[in-house]
Amino acid sequence: MHAADDAPARGALAARIARQRRRGHGLEIHTEIAVSPEDDIELRRARIVNRSRTRKVIELTTYAEIVLAPPAEDLIHPAFSKLFVQTEIVRDKHLEAKPEQVRAMVQDVAQTYEQPDAVVRWHFEKPERLSEFEALAVEHNVVEWVIAQAKVTDAPTTFEALMGPAQS
Repeated sequence: MHAADDAPARGALAARIARQRRRGHGLEIHTEIAVSPEDDIELRRARIVNRSRTRKVIELTTYAEIVLAPPAEDLIHPAFSKLFVQTEIVRDKHLEAKPEQVRAMVQDVAQTYEQPDAVVRWHFEKPERLSEFEALAVEHNVVEWVIAQAKVTDAPTTFEALMGPAQS
């Protein structure tokens, strides 16, 4: 892999949707997170594209949390909320969101507003307002870790072999 193949991750946050794009080791990874405040639901979509000429095997781990109780009940019974499954890799590899990452993401988004300092203050007034940024930071850390673990082996191939048989 050449250094030029690596590009810094790019992120964008719009009303109710966050997008992140990362390139490295011949892979292009697009992640979208959509939040519906009306339905109290968060959806994630990841798309991984192999931009290299070599075949790659990728393992992708996903999870879902089903929450039946209102948030106030989680505060009353904090032990219950700790029962939800967390991706082991985040804990084992210390890939949690770092405060400086979250602050940098908030500040980056705030720059698109007329009063960026006010936007930053608003987000940090209540920790729950940072949850989407924290999720993006964790996701970024996991993607970076996965890419760093990738073992790339170049294998010569033809375009036809790479694309497989034509479908009608």
